[in-house]
Amino acid sequence: MGKFAEMRFNLFGPAPRAVISGQILAVLSCFLIFISGGCAKAYIPRYLQSRNPYIRRFHAGFEPARRAAILALAEEGWIVEEESDPVVYERHPFNDLDARQSLLISNDRETWSLWGHRHAIANVFLRHKNDVAEVEIRVITVTEGWLKARARHRHDSLVEGLFKRIEQSLEGKSAP
Repeated sequence: MGKFAEMRFNLFGPAPRAVISGQILAVLSCFLIFISGGCAKAYIPRYLQSRNPYIRRFHAGFEPARRAAILALAEEGWIVEEESDPVVYERHPFNDLDARQSLLISNDRETWSLWGHRHAIANVFLRHKNDVAEVEIRVITVTEGWLKARARHRHDSLVEGLFKRIEQSLEGKSAP
């Protein structure tokens, strides 16, 4: 073999192995980034529809019930970020001129778990008429996993704890 043939052989001979190992390294790097970053992203709504509402009535005024609900949410780790009129989002039989009402929208409480990134949001609807305050709580937990996102609307123990705190704040004035 001539001098040029040896150079050509040396230049192109070992190169495919280096390219293959570089490609494997790139694929493994992309895979590790994919797994560690997660791929399933979910839309977390601020207003929660009535999928699994929890409702309880209390003999109390509107302002004491509002303060008790805000305090109960704060004790569970939520901060009320927005307060608005529920008529903006939905119609309800309480929507008349005699009733006073409010919608408390909490912040997005984020936590990490073994299954992925977890978001939790609570909406508290307050409706007051004839010295009865109706408190409706809606909670959603969205877990963003590695491959899919899962939403859960049922939280019996959490909501019962919120109602218990509200009742304690209102000094046990629950209504039938």
